[in-house]
Amino acid sequence: MREAKEEVGLDVKPVRFLGFHEVVPPNGEASAKYNRRHYFFFDFLCTTKSAEVKLDFNELQEYFWIDPRKALRKRLGTYTRLTVQEYLKTKRKYKNRD
Repeated sequence: MREAKEEVGLDVKPVRFLGFHEVVPPNGEASAKYNRRHYFFFDFLCTTKSAEVKLDFNELQEYFWIDPRKALRKRLGTYTRLTVQEYLKTKRKYKNRD
């Protein structure tokens, strides 16, 4: 939740856990960018009272909102794709409960 506030200025409230990813970049050019660190990503479905994004312009330079189904037609990183797919699966699961 801290990352959302720092990077896009949004106060978010977690609603549901979507997934966990562990990443250790391989040796080579890509690993130099990440300093061979070991990363853990915890993905949550969140709500917010405002969708007014305020970029930090450090880690993020631009943004756009997109329907998750349309996002899957874009070139996404592996873990981003998995998270969007899990979101859509979770959304369908809880929609069908009503």
